[in-house]
Amino acid sequence: MRNITILGLGWLGLPLGKSLIKKGLNVIGTSTSDDKIESINASNDITAIKWSLEENSPNNLIEQSLKADICIIAIPASHVFKNLVTVTDFLQKLTASTEIILISSTGVYPEKLPLASENYPFNETELTNSNIQIEQTISNSINQRLTILRLAGLIGPNRHPIKQLQGRIDIPNGDSPVNLVHLNDVIAFIELLIQEQKFGDIVNVCHPSHPTREEYYTAAADYFQFPRPTFIKGSSRNKQIESEKSQNIYHFQYKTDLLDFSQCF
Repeated sequence: MRNITILGLGWLGLPLGKSLIKKGLNVIGTSTSDDKIESINASNDITAIKWSLEENSPNNLIEQSLKADICIIAIPASHVFKNLVTVTDFLQKLTASTEIILISSTGVYPEKLPLASENYPFNETELTNSNIQIEQTISNSINQRLTILRLAGLIGPNRHPIKQLQGRIDIPNGDSPVNLVHLNDVIAFIELLIQEQKFGDIVNVCHPSHPTREEYYTAAADYFQFPRPTFIKGSSRNKQIESEKSQNIYHFQYKTDLLDFSQCF
């Protein structure tokens, strides 16, 4: 049985862990909440342990997690950035064969970039982006054992931007494309990587459909019976995330339609 360690049993990490368990994998995951750890251990086959980046407290289960075949870093980037030394110290203690999956963001690409692909050459100013610095620091530590997943805006259960946009007026960039991906597709892509043992790459994970912000959020407001937001056209933000690599190289099919809002309850 392959051993998976998930750093961060949050909105993505916990359902990912549950899905991996169903695939027959052994999962150890971390959280900073005692109540959450107790709940997870009581109701799932995931072994949840307390691990704080700030404290970096060692214990026997942490030592066990260091023996993972795959380590998935699903901690929010802001926490990773503030504690890069702790994270890299942990990763360097892993076995020499452990593969790493880092959850990053397509927010690393400039907003005015018309088509954002994985081979975009970042300039010196853009390299100061915190997510890029996380990617580079961990990459320098782990080298070819690292796969970086740059995720588009995440939607899924109890998570959809229309909840914040409902009823707002004169939202800019109404004709700019949306770049989103559903939790189900992210989990499915990670499972594909694990199943086929494809590591050592950078991959955008984004649904290939890109309706305009006005089209998409108007439809979402109507579905959820929220007040419609209004938008200003004439976009200075036209970034569209290219996901051809995930589809053509990894042969991944995005199955959750962005307009299937029932998937976001």
